[in-house]
Amino acid sequence: MKTTWIYLLSILFLVSCGATRTAKVNELTNKEEKQGWTLLFNGKDFTGWRQYNGNSVPENWIIEDGTMKVFTAPNAR
Repeated sequence: MKTTWIYLLSILFLVSCGATRTAKVNELTNKEEKQGWTLLFNGKDFTGWRQYNGNSVPENWIIEDGTMKVFTAPNAR
């Protein structure tokens, strides 16, 4: 009986480990759009972004794995 419980708990643990959730796409829901929300970053490119008091994005800004990164040290990439 004890080994049956250990076996069942092991299976339950393994199944729960495999049930991972994928990240949601960075989009507004219909409700958010109706409420007037604005999506600041699409996770793909720098659309709508620029350097402070500038007209473009500096070269040390990159997008990697859906996140915006800024390198402050020379040759830090």
